[in-house]
Amino acid sequence: MSRFIFVGAIGVLSQLTACGPDCQTTCNKLYQSYECGIERPGGLTVTDLTQRCMTECQGAMSKPGLVGDYNPLGEFSAQQMPQLENDQQAAEWMDCVATASCELLESYSICAPIW
Repeated sequence: MSRFIFVGAIGVLSQLTACGPDCQTTCNKLYQSYECGIERPGGLTVTDLTQRCMTECQGAMSKPGLVGDYNPLGEFSAQQMPQLENDQQAAEWMDCVATASCELLESYSICAPIW
């Protein structure tokens, strides 16, 4: 009986860790050439952009909090880019990036922040 519970627990845990996007898949979608390949002015390389994205995303994921007034579907300019302040905001942002087209992501139209 305990063996059955252990196997069942592993199955549940593997599903919990595999659901939804994470920082790496989100940042790769934004900046890697095999995905959207978004470029930004200022001479930043793909590595620079991906690293900044990962740092911001992981930093937000390490802080529990509420979504509050953060709305990834709001339209923002490059000058008024919101910051991801906590795990719930980061989760909303990652879901937004996962479902948005590359054209929308590149134009700053949705899923802010995109660095």
